[in-house]
Amino acid sequence: MTMRPRAGFDGTIFVLVGLCLVLNVVELVVPSAWWYHVMAVVGVLGILALYLTLYRPVLPRGAPRPWWAAALLVMSTGVACAGFTHMMPVQIAAHVMVWATASTTARAVLASAAISGAALAGVRLGELGTGSVIPPATTAGIAILAFFAAIGYGLWIRHAQRDANEQAALVEELRRTRDALTAASRHAGQMEERARVSRELHDTLTQSVAALALVAAQAKQTRSAEAVALIHDMAQEALREARGMLSVLAPTQADGDAALSVDGVVARFRRETSLPIEVEAGSTVVDAERELAIIRCLQEGLSNVRRHAQASRAWVGLRHDGDTIRLTIEDDGIGPPAEQIPGFGLRGMSERVHYFDGGFDFASREAGGSRLSVWIPATDSAGERVVP
Repeated sequence: MTMRPRAGFDGTIFVLVGLCLVLNVVELVVPSAWWYHVMAVVGVLGILALYLTLYRPVLPRGAPRPWWAAALLVMSTGVACAGFTHMMPVQIAAHVMVWATASTTARAVLASAAISGAALAGVRLGELGTGSVIPPATTAGIAILAFFAAIGYGLWIRHAQRDANEQAALVEELRRTRDALTAASRHAGQMEERARVSRELHDTLTQSVAALALVAAQAKQTRSAEAVALIHDMAQEALREARGMLSVLAPTQADGDAALSVDGVVARFRRETSLPIEVEAGSTVVDAERELAIIRCLQEGLSNVRRHAQASRAWVGLRHDGDTIRLTIEDDGIGPPAEQIPGFGLRGMSERVHYFDGGFDFASREAGGSRLSVWIPATDSAGERVVP
């Protein structure tokens, strides 16, 4: 059971108020003083004004209203019922308003009793001026019936509001839990990424710098031209390794269309390496997590081309194949070794794509060089994930 939206209360109040006004027009055929009809209109419009200004803003969940708001509502009900004898619709409108906003059931019952009493008193006073022949027992019975009907309807309203508030609290708790899990997953991914970078630095750049320091120490003693040339070559190699790592770690702004991000990464790679790269990427709109995974795989693949391929040309392709996103990176270089041992880059790429139940393949091209293929599902029904 969920609480009706505010439109449900609007419809109920507007229909009841409109019915009261229509009945007042019908009552004009009954000979009576004109001011009774004015009283009826004033009372009904007073109830409508109270609903629009004090009660409607807190619906559908409800919130306690000031005591004087209930007093004005009771007074308006009595004035409206004094104008004509058909007081049932205006009573129902007032009952709905107090039950939807009372802080406790006891207060709602007291307010309903006051409304029914005011309605009955107003009708009896109005009969004195209109000469109505409706028996007092009938008007009293209508008032009592309206009172108990209001209690039943009011209890249903409060039960529905309680369910709505509990559901809202549950949704908020689920949102906070999801945010906490997302933050924890992101933190774990950051720690894993730092560990991977640390291993990469240790196995590549650190070793290159250590070897460079050793050769420099020897060159200091020998002062030979060959040692100086070797130092130069080793420094260039260390610089290439550092640039390769920076290209993989470069920040990426996800904009929803992976093809635009691919174009940006490739354009930057062209500027850094002057390597001709052909790109074939159609519009591929995916969520931010998948777009980031695709871009990281592209950066890692291009880093491999820079560091190992010795290529003169490369090709990058991105396409949306049904429910699958496919990324390919090809080059015309020396190709992968016959017995290749996956490094940290390929292992990190594998972890990324398998996180989305995807896969990748790295092998030689028939025309020479290497071909890296990555594929991941375009959507994931299991919910949101955070890519390391």
